[in-house]
Amino acid sequence: MGLTNGVTADSTKEEVEEFQQALVSSSTKWRLTELSRLKDTIQHGLFRAFAEETSKTGLAATNALVLVEWGSLLIIKCAEKEELWDTWGEKLIILHAQILETCIAAQRRPNVKHSALVVTRRALRGLFRGENGRAKVGPIVIQLTDASSKLGARGSVLLGVVAGVCSRCSQLKSSLETQKGHYISFYLREMIGSRVAVPQHLAVALNDFFSEYIAYDVLQKDLVPAIEKALLRAPEVVLNDLISPLISSLPGNVDLAPLLADRLAKPLLSNMKSSNAKIRDGAASTFAVLIKHSADEKSLAKITDEILTPLATSKLTAAEHRMLYAQVLTGLGVSSDHSEAICKKLSTVALKEPSDAALKAELHACAHHLNLLVRSTPGSHEACFKACAETACKGLSDKKPAARKAWMLMVGDFILHAKTSLDTPEVRLFIETITPKTLEAYQEVKSNVLATTQSGLVVTAFVLTALCTWVPDGWAPSSIFAHACPSDSKASYLLNHRVYSKLTAPEDIRWAVRALVACSRFISDKDDDSLLGDAWAQAFIYFITAAVITHDLRNEAAAALNQCYLERPSQVAKHIIKGLWSWQADLISEQHDSPAALSKSGRSRLHVVIRSICPKLDSVKSNRSNGETSSWTDVLQGQLVELTILCRPPLIPQVGWIDICLTVGQDPGDFVRAHSERCLVEIKSHATTGAHGIKTTQVNLAAYHAAAELAFVAPETVIPLLIEDIKDDLSASAVGSCSSTDIAIARTPDGTTFVDVLSAKGQESSIDKKAKDYDTLKWEAELRRQLAAKQSQDRKLTPDERAKVDAQLKKEAGIREQVLALEGRLRRGIGIIQALTNGPPTDAGMWFGSCAQALLDIITANAGLMIGDTADMAYLNLAKLISSRLGSLRQFAGVATLRALGTSTLPPNLVQEPLGGR
Repeated sequence: MGLTNGVTADSTKEEVEEFQQALVSSSTKWRLTELSRLKDTIQHGLFRAFAEETSKTGLAATNALVLVEWGSLLIIKCAEKEELWDTWGEKLIILHAQILETCIAAQRRPNVKHSALVVTRRALRGLFRGENGRAKVGPIVIQLTDASSKLGARGSVLLGVVAGVCSRCSQLKSSLETQKGHYISFYLREMIGSRVAVPQHLAVALNDFFSEYIAYDVLQKDLVPAIEKALLRAPEVVLNDLISPLISSLPGNVDLAPLLADRLAKPLLSNMKSSNAKIRDGAASTFAVLIKHSADEKSLAKITDEILTPLATSKLTAAEHRMLYAQVLTGLGVSSDHSEAICKKLSTVALKEPSDAALKAELHACAHHLNLLVRSTPGSHEACFKACAETACKGLSDKKPAARKAWMLMVGDFILHAKTSLDTPEVRLFIETITPKTLEAYQEVKSNVLATTQSGLVVTAFVLTALCTWVPDGWAPSSIFAHACPSDSKASYLLNHRVYSKLTAPEDIRWAVRALVACSRFISDKDDDSLLGDAWAQAFIYFITAAVITHDLRNEAAAALNQCYLERPSQVAKHIIKGLWSWQADLISEQHDSPAALSKSGRSRLHVVIRSICPKLDSVKSNRSNGETSSWTDVLQGQLVELTILCRPPLIPQVGWIDICLTVGQDPGDFVRAHSERCLVEIKSHATTGAHGIKTTQVNLAAYHAAAELAFVAPETVIPLLIEDIKDDLSASAVGSCSSTDIAIARTPDGTTFVDVLSAKGQESSIDKKAKDYDTLKWEAELRRQLAAKQSQDRKLTPDERAKVDAQLKKEAGIREQVLALEGRLRRGIGIIQALTNGPPTDAGMWFGSCAQALLDIITANAGLMIGDTADMAYLNLAKLISSRLGSLRQFAGVATLRALGTSTLPPNLVQEPLGGR
């Protein structure tokens, strides 16, 4: 950086080197010390160099941060010497404001923003210290807010920092109080009066000033009139999230309801009817922020009339305008009388609403105010609830499926948020009134699931399933659960993947997840039905992992599964783990019509599912008593055993078994020492025969890696057990008992005999190779053999021949089963040895000799006929563990040993050189 240019002119070589070391140091104290030691002329040169560097354009955010740090040091230095401040103070403030704004404008570097603000606050605290420092507040504010300044709106960042620093010191706060007029003039001129959109980082820069120095009278007298004019002159600027930061930063005791009702409501509502979508949305969001700071009942009543009257009298012709008006009504926290009026009028308006988007907004507002009535004055609005319920019944009978769906969602939202007040008279009356129509809609879904999926009405069944436990009277929870979770998932509207994979609307997905949560108890009671639990688990996994579902909705589904697990850990964990294995089976077998394929995410997000059923110990303790936590620990230990294979990168990426153990508060070493035999049984079952219908290389590799990891965390317990298993698997006597014929039979497809028991006795006469027409005779013999074989297949076997064939098939099936079982054990033992060799570091002396001898024994017994060069390669792989002094010759020590045996199946490149050396 060019800051050293100002130091080299009149400095010695030692001074320059020492200053350059301080320049790159992260120690503020050292850099200040070096600055103090510099000569005055050199210090002035450093200021000039800083001015040159800061004036450069196109600075990166990180380079700008370095300049901010040095600018802060120079400000502190100026605070120590008044002559430096008199010479450089004004220019230094302008330069620092400019470079600080460059840092804050960095959209993707939040750490840069934070660091820049921290060092700037530190510098200003040092500058404002003492009586002379407090006197500098006014000139700095005047300089930054000056209309002739080249900074313009960019100076708002440093102005906001100055206000924040002063607000934390009573003496400085009084000094800044006298400068409020400059701040307000600056804000009105550079922000409200801007002709172009103000960047967001500048719009929020003065939040510290607004939160500490703005009162209601200032708003009424100075700010609101200017905002009114700006809303008329340039609404696209003011409503581009410019007013919202001002309102949000105001103290909570400032009630804006009178200002909103008398002066701002009409211009904002007028802008909601603009043809410009950005202006409409900006007006609605600004109105919503203003409502949060409004509490005066009289003013809110006036605002309600301003919004509700155009909706009720059909004066809003555009659907977008009606939707925004309804959204604003949702945020109103008015009195019960006005909420009642809103419910009655909105429900009537919604009944005639042709637009689906506006209908959803209107019904959402209606449900919101119904819940306000329940919470505010329960038991005194039965007439309103009766009228709304009757209107809802009419809406549920609408001819348009989209309208019926919207009305059902309104009913569901109301009951969901009023579930703690279901015993109040008006809520009971509402539910009793709408129950016949809701059940009628439910029957429609039951009768034609796929058609209602296309129309969107399937969400009706989701709503009833999710809420039926809260509304047992008339809704028959047991019947609903039986239809939602039948033994055949294809007949279910909830567990059929052809249904839930079609859901795209956020509200449909949320209600489907709520329905799955409600069914978790029913699934747990049906513990003997594994297919039902598997379908339920795969539906949950889909909602947590599907690529078409947004990140927030996936997180909500994961949180819902976690809550189900905390309520019933044993049953939920069992179903989810089995569902994950089924998910793996579908991915490996490439089943296109399956939840795994329809999710289009593969294995990439399955780690979220694992973490949902493996919560942190703290969260479990907060949800359970001490006794329940102890029982959960017992469940968890069995769960960790079942996850030994599944939590491996080949199957589920971004998750490790050791990490899961630590997350749930279990020490991996202690756990393996206590449950080593159970873990090894789990590994052996997956490594040989497969599990849950899966037998594949990926699962085998995961099992081998699991064995190596267990040996890593508890070597003194696991390695002796592994050696015993390896010796049993790599049995030379078992290999020697299998003849070449047995191996050939094992390679023959099932249902086909290797030995032809129906072949004619005797051998055909051999053909003399020296015969004149040898090639022709050979071709004729082969053709006769093929024709005879075809005729034997076409002809019907006699009972005696059929008996011979069946007996041979049965005999060969037994041989095949024995040979393949032996081959599986051989591959399992060799795979574990490979994993120990390549996996986490262990004491090789504990297992090397036994494993090497077991490999040599089966190679000597001609295991290569059964498994090829697998054993040979595993033996050569052990060479990496012998003495490193052999260097590149380590592998060839093993090659020489295998070649000396004479029974190995080494690749050709390793058997070219003669063993004799000549």
